[in-house]
Amino acid sequence: MSNAIATVKTVATILSDIKSYKDIIKSLSFCQLFSLAPLDEVEDDWSTYNEDIDINIHVKDGIVTIQAYPVINGNTRSTEWVEIAELNVNKLSFDPLLYYGHQDIGQMTPLQIAETNIIEHYIEEIEHFKDLGTPKDLETASELYDMYLQAIRNLSR
Repeated sequence: MSNAIATVKTVATILSDIKSYKDIIKSLSFCQLFSLAPLDEVEDDWSTYNEDIDINIHVKDGIVTIQAYPVINGNTRSTEWVEIAELNVNKLSFDPLLYYGHQDIGQMTPLQIAETNIIEHYIEEIEHFKDLGTPKDLETASELYDMYLQAIRNLSR
């Protein structure tokens, strides 16, 4: 006689699993996103990754967001999720004079010029990969976009 023990995953366990599978979920989600519609037309798409994880892809204010949600007893827990990826579908730009509050480029410090060069390089690379448009390129663009956002947060003022 077999004593089968039912294993019930907790939300914390599933959230941990999502974090472990994040790269795989991201790759699959960008493949799915690629097959849906033009990026700026995706509204709200739900799919199932496995019996414990649902994926939501949506666009709000020009930002494609991919989130993974735990599923408990067949119900998606919409109050807890893991951010998988974001990507701005609009053309990115950065105005250093406006950002730093200068009237002329000659007022910029060497540090501000260096930071501007870094931000502009991120923007060029993000736009390049978005233009290539394959699922892997969009995934790369989203990773660069994450680094770009971090660089913007770290700028000196």
